[in-house]
Amino acid sequence: MAKPLNYAIGWCLKNQYDYLLTMDQDSTWKNCNDFISYVKKNHQGHVAIYAPNVNEQHQIHETEINVESVITSGSLCNVKIAHKLGGFREDYQIYWVDCEYCYWVCKNGYEIKILPHCHLLQRFGKETKTIFGYTAANYAPIIYYFMFRNILKMKKEYRNHPSWRCILYTTFYYIRGILLGENHKLKKLFMIGKGYWNGIFQPIKNKRNL
Repeated sequence: MAKPLNYAIGWCLKNQYDYLLTMDQDSTWKNCNDFISYVKKNHQGHVAIYAPNVNEQHQIHETEINVESVITSGSLCNVKIAHKLGGFREDYQIYWVDCEYCYWVCKNGYEIKILPHCHLLQRFGKETKTIFGYTAANYAPIIYYFMFRNILKMKKEYRNHPSWRCILYTTFYYIRGILLGENHKLKKLFMIGKGYWNGIFQPIKNKRNL
């Protein structure tokens, strides 16, 4: 995912576009026109990403909310800032690419803003319900590998982000779903273990190609 995003940023820069809107195939906008119109009228040079209110996570009490991270889908990225910061980490490949870039943005003094009045619906994986009503994501084994390898790489690099609470909750949430409602359980658990091992013991290679 990171490599195509970096290509798109380079293309936007070359063709003199100010922003890149990144989307997933399983996302649905409610009011994209309002989102674009607001940013056109109110954009600020120190804001690296504008993002919508995904799955109604934020209540509409403010016009803008400063946050530490957002998902790729629905994010409107400032092209010049992305290029200046070197773009997305290509060594992350397919998971936590967006979150790592957000931490990198904040570390370099830029801001990320959510617009609560702009709404996006997002599905994560091929979600199904398990026994006892829990959710199973049904990701492929390789996705689970990168999910846990990369979250631990981020922890080593950024220390306070993500928190151990987030890492432990993520581990419990997905292992519970695998055990209760997914196929290929042993292979997926093995890939999670491999992700943990490599995330902890592999050296960090900060690979930004812009």
